[in-house]
Amino acid sequence: MRERRGEEGWRRMKKASKLKPTATQASNRWLVNQMKRALADKLDPVIGAVADYHRSVYRSLQESLRLLQDFREQNERGRRVPKKLKVLLIEGAFGENESISVNLLEDALRHLVREVVTVKASGEWAKDMEDQSYDLAIVLGGEELPSEENMAALQATSALKAVWLSDQDGVTDVERRLAQAADHVFTQNRENLIVYQSLGCESCRCLPFAADTELYYPRQTERGFGSDVLLVGSLYRNPLLGELARSPVLANLQIRTLGEGWETLGDWVVSATEAEAAEYFNGAKLVVNGSFSLHRAHEISACGAFQLYQERGISASLDSDTHWLLYRSLPEAEELIKRFLLEPDERRWMASRALMDNKYHHSFLQQGSELLRTVFA
Repeated sequence: MRERRGEEGWRRMKKASKLKPTATQASNRWLVNQMKRALADKLDPVIGAVADYHRSVYRSLQESLRLLQDFREQNERGRRVPKKLKVLLIEGAFGENESISVNLLEDALRHLVREVVTVKASGEWAKDMEDQSYDLAIVLGGEELPSEENMAALQATSALKAVWLSDQDGVTDVERRLAQAADHVFTQNRENLIVYQSLGCESCRCLPFAADTELYYPRQTERGFGSDVLLVGSLYRNPLLGELARSPVLANLQIRTLGEGWETLGDWVVSATEAEAAEYFNGAKLVVNGSFSLHRAHEISACGAFQLYQERGISASLDSDTHWLLYRSLPEAEELIKRFLLEPDERRWMASRALMDNKYHHSFLQQGSELLRTVFA
């Protein structure tokens, strides 16, 4: 009897302890819950950042695999180009901001054809063209017309003739004459296509020069080359750049400029020099490219820099996978600047994609291969 009462009392005490915790137990539980909440508050941003990082890495890997697959497919297509070609590369003069490394192009072509012979446009190569059996002659540049003797030999040869012009800012009389002497015309600017077509050029397409990766590549720069925003382009050809420079969005930011006409805005504008362009590209958090030059855009991408690219006109003319952010008006540029200056991770991710795309799709090897495929299609 006594044992039964003891058991019942124990059950009642146990039940009561479950229903109503003691003051000590309640205090301990409160402390534990507070610690859990505090820990969660601190860990949530960290966990979120880690998740964002993993998502970014996954996207980058997916993008890298896609680029590598495209690169393999381009190589397969490039193998269809005859390998027994003998090519004459005629090096002409280039515009101030459109020069290229002829050595890199020559090395790339040597991987694609049997033989490459390089001569200067101003040299004497007419006799060599008559004696040698070339399959293709490529004239580079466009600021310099070969001599009358050389031009006559070029027009008389049975070899196919291509001109790869540095005509970013419009078509000159020299470029018109070169285009009329060629079977294939390659331009830096889509807007020039209609000009060459009006001259009777049946095969003409836009093929920007590749970036000179011996000059333009990612690197650490000194503090003097750093900026929040680097404005690139000629103020004479693109007044929108001047409006953007005076925009309240850029107030209190460190601004640098690269191009013609910036001195007209006054002493507050710090202009970069063309010789140090790559340093300024690498030092900028954000590059606004208002040059309308695809070649310049590839140089910026080759430095691993994040850029906004200004398109001419209303309709989009660039491929959607360029990995540059496009704008066509002042409000669009201001909105993009405000947003992406606050998103360094997104800037780095997009700049990395553009760098890889530039490496695998817009190198001298790829552009040279594209030229040959077009000529011998």
